[in-house]
Amino acid sequence: MKVSERISQRRAHMVRAWTAVLLLGGAVSLQAQSAEKSFACEVHTEAGVSGLVVAQAEDMKKAKEMVKNASALTLAGDTSRARSVVQCIDARKGRFSDATFQSFYEKLPK
Repeated sequence: MKVSERISQRRAHMVRAWTAVLLLGGAVSLQAQSAEKSFACEVHTEAGVSGLVVAQAEDMKKAKEMVKNASALTLAGDTSRARSVVQCIDARKGRFSDATFQSFYEKLPK
């Protein structure tokens, strides 16, 4: 398989995985009846790697509660269940303290 084909397949996989995360974020937001803000959360996953979960919640505390056990998009581009929350940020203006994770987050389609 050519390198360009691998890159195209990887991008398609990332788009599918990100779509799943967005759908999850939509499902989580339905649970929060008066959701006002969007939060992006770095989590440790069952796969043993960091992952991202997006949630709509009234505040940071509720967002952290909502993302526990949710499906997360991992740094590897796969999905895995969240085991614990590392950090949540305001999805529009916050920054993750882990520079590698921040870079991963910035590269995802919004």
